[in-house]
Amino acid sequence: MAKYASAEGNRLPSPGIGNLLKALAELDAEVICVAPGLKRLNRAIANRLRVYVNPVRLDDIISSADLVVSYAGSGMVCCALLAGVPLLLVPQNVEQYMFSCRVDALGAGVVMGTNRSEADFRISLQQLLDEERFRVAAKAFASRHSGFHPDQAVSYAVRVIETVI
Repeated sequence: MAKYASAEGNRLPSPGIGNLLKALAELDAEVICVAPGLKRLNRAIANRLRVYVNPVRLDDIISSADLVVSYAGSGMVCCALLAGVPLLLVPQNVEQYMFSCRVDALGAGVVMGTNRSEADFRISLQQLLDEERFRVAAKAFASRHSGFHPDQAVSYAVRVIETVI
């Protein structure tokens, strides 16, 4: 049984997210969905997903996941890539779309465009699970950046700002 981590922010942020949840619920897998602030979920879908409406630490979940689904927030994408986990990205704005395209260019994920039907999500999820090339690319990214921790980026930015000041 595969495990998935799905983190969708403070609301259902993207067009077609209901279709995504339906597609995830159809998988023969353990699906962990973190959707802070989610107020309602179709009972049939809720019975198939493990849903958390409060924020949770995803580090351990992501490291054992086969796939991460995200709206392409930089923190979630970086966490998944550093864990060597491929992504299905469902961006909701231009910046997230551009960031998603970089993950796609790495070969470590698939970006959902404007076609977000349940069938489109099902096809993309299956592609990510069936084609080893996505996991290989994500693992290669993780290997290239194995010594990196996100806190280093903050420290580096602070040093640059202090130098300029």
